[in-house]
Amino acid sequence: MTKDITNTVYAELAKHSTVSLDTLDEEDSTFFKNYYGVEFVNATSNQAICYGNWVKHPQVILEAYKLTQAKYNSLEKSIPTTSSDLNYKQFIDHIILYAIAISGKNQLQHIKGKVMSQTRPSLSYDIDATYQYAKDIIAAYEELGVSRDNVIIKIPVTWESMAAAKKLREKDNFYRLGNILESFGYQNTEAIHKYYKAHGIKTTVLIAAMIGLDTMLYCSGVDEMTISPLMMNKILNTPIPKDFEFPHLKQQYTIEEAGPKLTFIDDKEGYYKAFNKNETAVERLKFANDTFESLDGKSMTLIKNTLIEYNLIKH
Repeated sequence: MTKDITNTVYAELAKHSTVSLDTLDEEDSTFFKNYYGVEFVNATSNQAICYGNWVKHPQVILEAYKLTQAKYNSLEKSIPTTSSDLNYKQFIDHIILYAIAISGKNQLQHIKGKVMSQTRPSLSYDIDATYQYAKDIIAAYEELGVSRDNVIIKIPVTWESMAAAKKLREKDNFYRLGNILESFGYQNTEAIHKYYKAHGIKTTVLIAAMIGLDTMLYCSGVDEMTISPLMMNKILNTPIPKDFEFPHLKQQYTIEEAGPKLTFIDDKEGYYKAFNKNETAVERLKFANDTFESLDGKSMTLIKNTLIEYNLIKH
């Protein structure tokens, strides 16, 4: 028998917003399903989440190594035996792609919808590189038998990466999620939500990595939110506040409330001129990109150490 969650914050949030899980760890989604009877729609990931998943599950790295080894053998490409080999970095990059897909595929077994996988922030100012990396992620999933319809590509937002996202939609029919800013606050979330609703833009507004009960309450009504296992436990055990009216965000707003429609599709200079006026946005984007790039580097080190531990490469 699962725990009764009828009068909890989670139950009320779930009436107005799609609630998804901010982890790739299968044990978390299994726990919430077995203990609370909650089955999530989607699950998200990024470089930090992948790193944490691979630390807990080194078998993912080993499976990704075997797949990369098999691919190299089929292409008659040499397999590096030390980290100083010329093709070592490329080999590790292939392992990372497979590891992303393996972790995502494992989580898909426990959710109802899609898994989200993020492109490298270090590529976000390069249209072609972002586009190609997104395609490489999808190719890794498809090699594992996962349809692209079950994967959402997360892309850190720059003018260039959004041009890549446009290309992914028009040429490849990929699902895309623009990762705008990390920890950007409720007020900016509300402004974004109002803008998309007022102008009838057919985009799902998803608020990721929700932290803090008040933030979740004031974002109720947004299309979707992803929540960490720690915060999920909290809202599953917190009664509905008596003085709070759900949902806080409405589904319809006027243009007067949201502001005029803007577009920078063919205006890179105009985009960065407007963007750079917002010092908080510039700071948060840099912080997020630097953080994820750092975690990407940690994943490379983790993979190297794992391969050395299992005598698959030498120092």
